[in-house]
Amino acid sequence: MSPGLIGLAVAAAVALTPLTLRAWRRAWARRRWRALGPILELSPFPASTRVLLAGRYRGHPVEVSLSRTGASRLRLMLGTKLPQDFALLPQGRGLRWRGASKERDIQVGQPALDAAFLIQGANPAAVIRLLGEPGVRDALIRLQARGVPFQLQGQELIASPMGSLSEASVRELLRDLAGVASALQSTAEHHRALAASAREAVQDSAPATGKVLAPAVRRDLDFQQFVRIREEFSRRWVVHNTLVIASGVVGLLGGGLWLVLRRGPPPEGWDLAGVPFAAAFTFASLTYMFSAYFQLLCPGCGNDLHDYDNTDSDGAPNLSLDRCPHCDVVLR
Repeated sequence: MSPGLIGLAVAAAVALTPLTLRAWRRAWARRRWRALGPILELSPFPASTRVLLAGRYRGHPVEVSLSRTGASRLRLMLGTKLPQDFALLPQGRGLRWRGASKERDIQVGQPALDAAFLIQGANPAAVIRLLGEPGVRDALIRLQARGVPFQLQGQELIASPMGSLSEASVRELLRDLAGVASALQSTAEHHRALAASAREAVQDSAPATGKVLAPAVRRDLDFQQFVRIREEFSRRWVVHNTLVIASGVVGLLGGGLWLVLRRGPPPEGWDLAGVPFAAAFTFASLTYMFSAYFQLLCPGCGNDLHDYDNTDSDGAPNLSLDRCPHCDVVLR
């Protein structure tokens, strides 16, 4: 065999080895979780290509999924609203999570938490108050001591179990995750009740001009319905982005074609580049607005996702893509 063919074979083996190991890891983890499902009282979820198991643990919705690399993800959903944009991300990896920056880190005065996590939130005072409660702090430190990477963002607590995935280790991890979720849920509801009582006390002497009710968390849905809603919203989000990109391409090509076919001098200067890009921007903007109001709807309640309580500098409502502002269902 020629040296060239030998080199090609070696290069192919080196390139395929990581893919083979990744496929083997995914297959092993899938078999292991399928075996643990009945023991942990978690049901298979064949309707999703991402979720392996779904169910409840101590009243909290739980799902098990695999990443592309074969790493396991244990996701537990909280049943209450936490402070806006609250996130608890591991230091190091957290700095690269969805564009997080060190400048937005909140120091809560708890050395163990400040050193281990990147803490974020739109209302730092509410975050500090929440994490300062002994029950929440102790539950987080207990989970952190287990050595399993985890993060909290939105209403989801996500852990990445490693090792042999034994029944005992997974049960202990579920117990600690449920402890954190219960502590956060009870503390957040207590703080919200205190704030509501304070507002009512201030408004007792004011004339009634109507009352705006805060959206309640949808507790009437089982977890499989939650998963279906998230899968459907993921599909709608892909369609939304595809429509916007396709309309921009159509505008770009249409603007360029108009320059070529028009009767006049050859395009030059601003016309040559400006007209196609202006057409692309116009087409994409119009498609974005149309899709945001008529296609990118909440699968849970059917409303659009414009949050009229949170506006930008121009007064326009922001799109709430993580949670429906009307029925409070978690979308992704």
